[in-house]
Amino acid sequence: MRLLLILLVITPVIFTNCSTKKMRQKASNEAFRANPPSAGTPPEINLGKHSMFTLDNGLKVIVVEDKKLPRVSMQYLIDVPPVKQSEYAGYIDLTAEWLLKGTEKRSKTELDDAIDFMGAKLSSRSDGLAASCLTRYKEDVMGIMAEVIRSPKFDEAEFNKIKNRTQSAIMASSSDPDFIAGNVSKVIRYGQSHPYGEIMTLHSLERINPMICKGYHKNYYRPNVSYLAIVGDITESEARALVEQCFGDWEPLERPLAGPKLPVFPDRTKLYLVDKAEAPQSVVRLTYPMELKYTANDRLAAMVMNTILGGFFNSRLNLNLREDKGYTYGVRSGINADQYVGYFSISGSFGTDVSRLVVEELLKEMNDLRLNKVSEEELERARQYMMGTFARSLERPQTIAQFALNQARYGLGSDYYESYLDRLAAITVDDIQAAAIKYLRPQNASILMVGDAERLKNDLKDLPEINDIVFMDKEGNTLDQEKYILPTGLDGRDVLARYIENIGVTDSVALNTLLIESEGTLTDIPLRSTSWFRHPQTMKQVISSQGQTMQELLYKEDKVIMTQMGQVQELTGEAATDQNWMAYILPEQYILGSGYEVKLKDVEQINGKPHYLVEVSGMASFPVKFYFDVETGLKSRMSYIVAMGNQLSEQQTDYSNYREVEGIKFPYRSAITGQAMPAPLILNVKRILVNPQIDDEVFNQ
Repeated sequence: MRLLLILLVITPVIFTNCSTKKMRQKASNEAFRANPPSAGTPPEINLGKHSMFTLDNGLKVIVVEDKKLPRVSMQYLIDVPPVKQSEYAGYIDLTAEWLLKGTEKRSKTELDDAIDFMGAKLSSRSDGLAASCLTRYKEDVMGIMAEVIRSPKFDEAEFNKIKNRTQSAIMASSSDPDFIAGNVSKVIRYGQSHPYGEIMTLHSLERINPMICKGYHKNYYRPNVSYLAIVGDITESEARALVEQCFGDWEPLERPLAGPKLPVFPDRTKLYLVDKAEAPQSVVRLTYPMELKYTANDRLAAMVMNTILGGFFNSRLNLNLREDKGYTYGVRSGINADQYVGYFSISGSFGTDVSRLVVEELLKEMNDLRLNKVSEEELERARQYMMGTFARSLERPQTIAQFALNQARYGLGSDYYESYLDRLAAITVDDIQAAAIKYLRPQNASILMVGDAERLKNDLKDLPEINDIVFMDKEGNTLDQEKYILPTGLDGRDVLARYIENIGVTDSVALNTLLIESEGTLTDIPLRSTSWFRHPQTMKQVISSQGQTMQELLYKEDKVIMTQMGQVQELTGEAATDQNWMAYILPEQYILGSGYEVKLKDVEQINGKPHYLVEVSGMASFPVKFYFDVETGLKSRMSYIVAMGNQLSEQQTDYSNYREVEGIKFPYRSAITGQAMPAPLILNVKRILVNPQIDDEVFNQ
């Protein structure tokens, strides 16, 4: 049953295409690649000196004086080991965002207005906050920063807004292969028992409550486990006085802090598959954890080695898989140091039909760097690229602050960054090979592919380097493959028929008319939805807020008429056809009696359970997807495409909390999301009337 349809209007995006210009650009690019510019003179690095002092409460303060511009930047950092969030995964991020929603002295609006008035910036992330402002406002901005850190208001209405926005973002990204790969690669790299392997899911988000966020703030936003870096037009004495004023009376809290255990390192190459049925390309992540600390003597050699492999445009991986073979638009590798556990990764998107060849080439390039020395010319190109990147990074004051923090946190030498270019110039081809032998582990890699799992499995199952194939869901849980194989002889119409039977609609129990009243909120706006249905294809829906009608939708006689804020719009032609099917009381019953193409496409996981995906084509311009719980046969999700101007938007409704009314089961809760919606709309049914008498007047315009 369709509970609500929200029509959203998106400003059309106009794409222009000038083929002549593209041809000239392509010729220019090819000429540049054939004759790249020669390396320039390495820039002189002068970071300036920084000073450091510690308050009596343990807050460590770093000051970098830089008078070039009348600006000051501040960075507050919580320096604690990764915290295991378990079933509440994601609450640390929510806590950080919640801090910016008001303090005990200022409401969110007052806080935002104060920051805007000064032209300042204030942002948060999971491990702290950052601020920047003109010099004349440094006292005010640091005062505000101290308020946010020490005495946030923690307004629960704002907390609910954050949860709603986060839920919408997760739902909107749940079908994005890159988002899925990013999440699942963390899980397979570290394992779900390691803090780095935890990901926020809809389930963990639902469990997060204000108390656990407040508890994290109370325990970890403390001076004795924190750094404050100040960079810009400020002297050490000015900074000391200001920090003492804002943070000097902040009480410390001693807690035992233990770092996480090392994850289990893979002992052989494994292939992990997340299914995206019939996907034309696969998102690939080759990854594994590694022990590489910031203070490692060979860290810089490892970084140069990675640059040669896949760290810039002219890397081996890109020249091979993009420029030579044309398998991808781009592929990159990364090597990341960490004081607890680092990692290596290769990422890219490739056509499904070349997946086997891609894996072979990735492993071959890794092995080649281990077995053979690079040339001096190749090493020099990588060095020049890294020199330029380093020099450009110094243009941002935040970089200087980060360098100073790194030196203090990790025990780097006082000239660690000033000597960077000299140390980079001293790297040899032997150093590169030694780093490759130590840190490139093709024989112990985890290879994740998000794509058409059945095709990928068949293409890669006999690859000698692959020892195991593991099927996973979108949240990194291992799947019982047998539960996700389509049964022989079952088709999409069988699944629809089972659903209709399971909700209790039979020849003797029919739905002729229906009234559904629901309530919910959208971005804190209370909504009430009332929908009247009449068989076969007539429906009216009224959406109101606090007694005022916001929108009316009328589906009648192959027309769709929308009235919004007194303005009437009638959809005709294809636009009406794309939505007319929503007027049916039970679309699945209507589909069974139609000639539309109904395909049982796949078995997908929703909320930890296998679901049949049934795709219906011909009913609208784009296929409509229905998801049914394999065990119960009940519908859990429906998604479809709606046109908004010149753009297409996917809208999804999740159904739950089925209850019986007059012998028929109805979902009493629905969560509606769309690519252009600011937050999910959660609707809870308040009343359902089965086969009521509905006056004809209801369906008049």
